Amino acid sequence: MALKQRLITAAVAIPLLILFLLFTDRFWLAAVVCLANLIGLHEYAGMAFPVENTLGKWMLLVSGGLLLPLWLGYGEPWLVGGLMLVVIGQALLVLARPGELPQTVARLSTALFGVLYVTVLLSSIVFLFDQPEGRKWLFTVLMVVMGADSAAFFVGRSFGRTPLYALISPNKSREGAVGGLAGSLLAACLARILFFDEIGWGALLASALLMSLLGQLGDLVESMLKRSFGVKDSGNLLPGHGGILDRLDSLLFAFPTALLCAVLAGA
Repeated sequence: MALKQRLITAAVAIPLLILFLLFTDRFWLAAVVCLANLIGLHEYAGMAFPVENTLGKWMLLVSGGLLLPLWLGYGEPWLVGGLMLVVIGQALLVLARPGELPQTVARLSTALFGVLYVTVLLSSIVFLFDQPEGRKWLFTVLMVVMGADSAAFFVGRSFGRTPLYALISPNKSREGAVGGLAGSLLAACLARILFFDEIGWGALLASALLMSLLGQLGDLVESMLKRSFGVKDSGNLLPGHGGILDRLDSLLFAFPTALLCAVLAGA
């Protein structure tokens, strides 16, 4: 049943995503990213904070939720100033309600990491769109990550024998990870043939390998967070898929990698 739900959700979501990316402009892309940021922060806060710590959850939502639109709309000074206010606000909140003092640094680190992990990494989507060939980079990232995920699933299911990281994700195998890298290269070749001839083959394939590698690591990082917080899924927003962070785990690392590659390639 879960697989059927995943297929139905994907069949609806993927065409809508393609249409949106084809016709969107920066404003609407930023608006969707800001919405995803709020949902992601809410899921992270739900995993990271005890039920009774509603003030900590709201502080995380407000600080990360306000930081992103101000940064996207008014530039880097708002990022620097906003992060300063996040640090000061979180520290003052813990000072006002210290709780167990030995856990103070852990509580501060958890809250601040949430803003960096969700808000800052998500911002790379909009900044990637701002690049000369930004729309094509967005499509390429999605193709590379989906190609890697699909290949890793089928190769791992058919040939997987050696655990990749049993402590964090026991169902993933090294064979599947290698298959994911191969799938990302095939997806990058398809992108190059179909629409992305502004960048050379070598640069695009190298970028695809980096995106795939970092994307798989991003998947492991999110699995590590969930195991640390003692939850199975980050949320239940998407039937059969869990929460939005469960769907964005690879992309949270792949989009910043693509942004770096785009800047270095000048495309």
